[in-house]
Amino acid sequence: AAFGVQGSLCTGSPLLLTDSSQGSITRRIWQVEGLPADSSSSLKQVSFSTAGSYRIRLQVRDNNNCLSPVSEQQLRINPRPRAGFTLPSFCLRDATAIFDNTTQPGSGDATRFSWLWRYGTTGTDSSLDRTGTFRYSATGNYPVTLIATSGTGCADTVTQLFTVNGASPKAGFVVENGNPICSGVAVVFRNTSSVDFGRLTRLEWYWGSNPTDSTTDLLPATGGQY
Repeated sequence: AAFGVQGSLCTGSPLLLTDSSQGSITRRIWQVEGLPADSSSSLKQVSFSTAGSYRIRLQVRDNNNCLSPVSEQQLRINPRPRAGFTLPSFCLRDATAIFDNTTQPGSGDATRFSWLWRYGTTGTDSSLDRTGTFRYSATGNYPVTLIATSGTGCADTVTQLFTVNGASPKAGFVVENGNPICSGVAVVFRNTSSVDFGRLTRLEWYWGSNPTDSTTDLLPATGGQY
């Protein structure tokens, strides 16, 4: 009996077990640690959701009903990282978009990781830094991708759609409940601000001559009331 293992030794990755036994084989008995034994074909696919050491065994029987010794391999399955990053609020006039890397290493030494950023432009713009930084020259929606690879070669990829908002926001509002308004009655202001592309990422309302008497909204909605 003999077999080979093809694939990445990482959690969640499919591994292909290939029978390479000698003789006229009529039956195979695969034993994968953590799974029930089975008799299957010369190819068997397995995967492991938890990192650790796993024993794989194969025993075969030939056309003379002779049973082979067991062929055994011990596999070390390494943890796969979980790639992640945050999207900044960004307008075309801003200097550089900064993407904060939030990758979870799983286990092991995070300093041994390598990074590959792709910024979604039509060119080949990319970087190998831990934190992604890029200067966009046009408004639009860009698919930003981060590939995180551990020191043991286990990789994970995440892509998020990033919006470069327009460079010409226009502030505006209307009073909803008329003018004049009686004292003691709440005044309702409706936001009519706009931007030439994307969305507004910040509104600052100032309610009088005192600069501390203000309200900031980091998730403003068109038509929102204040």
